[in-house]
Amino acid sequence: MRVGDRLGPLSERPFRLLWLARATSAVGDRMVPIALAFAVLEINGSGTDLGLVLAVGLVPNVVLVLAGGVAGDRWSRGRVMLAADAVRALSQGAVAVLLLAGSAELWHLLVSSAVWGTAAAFFAPASTGVVPETVTPGRLQAANALLGLTRNAVGLAAPALAGLLIVAFGTGIVFAIDSASFLASALFLLRLPLRERRSPERHSLIGELVDGWQELTRRTWLWVSILAFSAWNAALAVFFVLGPLVVDSELDGARDWGIVMSGSAVGSIVGGAVALRWKPRRPLVAVFGLTLVSPLQLLLLIQPAPVLVMAGAAVLAMIGVTISITVWTTTLQENVPEHALARVSAYDWLGSLVVMPAAYALAGPVAALAGIDATLVGAAALMLTAGLGALALPSVRELRRRDTVVAVEGEQLSETSRVPA
Repeated sequence: MRVGDRLGPLSERPFRLLWLARATSAVGDRMVPIALAFAVLEINGSGTDLGLVLAVGLVPNVVLVLAGGVAGDRWSRGRVMLAADAVRALSQGAVAVLLLAGSAELWHLLVSSAVWGTAAAFFAPASTGVVPETVTPGRLQAANALLGLTRNAVGLAAPALAGLLIVAFGTGIVFAIDSASFLASALFLLRLPLRERRSPERHSLIGELVDGWQELTRRTWLWVSILAFSAWNAALAVFFVLGPLVVDSELDGARDWGIVMSGSAVGSIVGGAVALRWKPRRPLVAVFGLTLVSPLQLLLLIQPAPVLVMAGAAVLAMIGVTISITVWTTTLQENVPEHALARVSAYDWLGSLVVMPAAYALAGPVAALAGIDATLVGAAALMLTAGLGALALPSVRELRRRDTVVAVEGEQLSETSRVPA
């Protein structure tokens, strides 16, 4: 595949506008977590206060994501995203003013975090559903790969830039940049030429959620995949909780953990580049096969391996994860009816989000009771079980890429239409 083919989605104006919107908002998104932590400290907050601010942002995201899916199927997805970005621009801008004026208090950050989480709950399902509306079907995976690759590339530089800006100007300037990035994103989305949603029938909120649930449950490969991702994410939370503890006690602490995380960042870029050109014929075999690399990261923390070995494993694992996310998103968009895509995507988001708070909270206590090594082995076994369990189902293994199905059906039609001489 030529470079022009891989960048082909950017030649289509609707996708180009969507890409610009997502790229600009990613700049602020990747900078703000650093600023938020130091903003809490700046107002004499504690680690508990920071955890509370983060939790307050996550809870509305989990609780409201299904409502966000209904909104994304009921109204123009571009307009739902625009509204979410506009709300976040105002919220982050207000925090920026308060921080720069030196008058910010903890409750300001709590309210802002809740507003951010609420807007994100509506943005995420619509953003998954909108991509097929902006690009021709043959370029769908390349479009998803470009969005992910851009987000990951921004993630390499944004945290360091945030640190420099905080040192030079304070945390308020980073929140101001985040506000401006949401505003710029909203302006790009305003120009997005998208049609209004026309659902087959319009029901109550509960009725539309039930319809979306039925679209989910009638596809075995879909609900099994979401359950597998939930289990996998729970195991991943163990890695992020126990990994820093092991590296801090057994290796060189923050420096070595930073090297491991840098490996993950490099892997995300390489994985995004691979996803631009590789289109597996059996997408879910690729998705779950690639996730089987990730348990290695957990096992290498037992009697910890040298940091460069762990960084290498992080590169490989993140290559697999990044490709898996791109292929999974494309598979969802190609195989779920367009009128229900945002709702089904919302159930997918919910499955990924709902286990994370509990997994983060329980990883430490479980390790204290069972031991760190046993907890790491258990988490690795959970990852393997999730991937292999999904691959054991025929509906997962046999699902084919959409253009492959069309090609096969065309060949069969050609064969049956031949008239013997």
